[in-house]
Amino acid sequence: MRRKRAELIPGQKVSLVLDIDFTQENVVVRTSQLYEVRNNDFVIAQTNPPLASRYVGRKIAVTYLTGREEEQSREGFYGIITHCPIAYRLHAGDSTSALVVRKNSEMISFNIRMHYRIHSGGRADVVFHLWDNVVTVINISIGGVKLAVPLEWDIEPRSIVHGTLVIDDHSIALETRVVRIQEPYPLTKNVASRHIALAFRNLSPIDEGIIAKKVRQIERENIYRDLYPE
Repeated sequence: MRRKRAELIPGQKVSLVLDIDFTQENVVVRTSQLYEVRNNDFVIAQTNPPLASRYVGRKIAVTYLTGREEEQSREGFYGIITHCPIAYRLHAGDSTSALVVRKNSEMISFNIRMHYRIHSGGRADVVFHLWDNVVTVINISIGGVKLAVPLEWDIEPRSIVHGTLVIDDHSIALETRVVRIQEPYPLTKNVASRHIALAFRNLSPIDEGIIAKKVRQIERENIYRDLYPE
């Protein structure tokens, strides 16, 4: 059964993804609070530092956290800033600065754990070798990787697995622990692989920095592709 998405309600904290700066390797995010929902218009508190009127017409992402602390996920949507700034009345005679974002997408999930999905076929700049075989990378984070491996491979939960992660020109020898094995659904036909999640162990600061830099690059590319589709 698909989990019902938690609704965004007034008073909830939100994060606004405003821009992507490739030269500085940075995603520009501002935190704020939702004041009111008017159909597809979301009235949001002015950010700090404040957004100027030049942001009107800018496409942004509005995201928020849901779930318990140990099972948190990030939901959100894409929208257009239609008014900024405006005077919003909080109470009788009391107003504050705000902006209005018009939602123009379905509600979607954003991964809070920095696992950025790599489409089937893989990326040429992120390759994983396991037992002298190249396996498909499904997603990767600074803490681990999810792979598609052949069904016939004998892999046990919580076992230690050694592999090699190749990122661009860097080859990283890894010790990992199997944290999850996902078998194919019984009714799925012609499936020759299962998914395994591996947690990295004993990463050196240099290797962790290489992985983190690549994860940030994939993050920026994914957000840019969503904000500015061709």
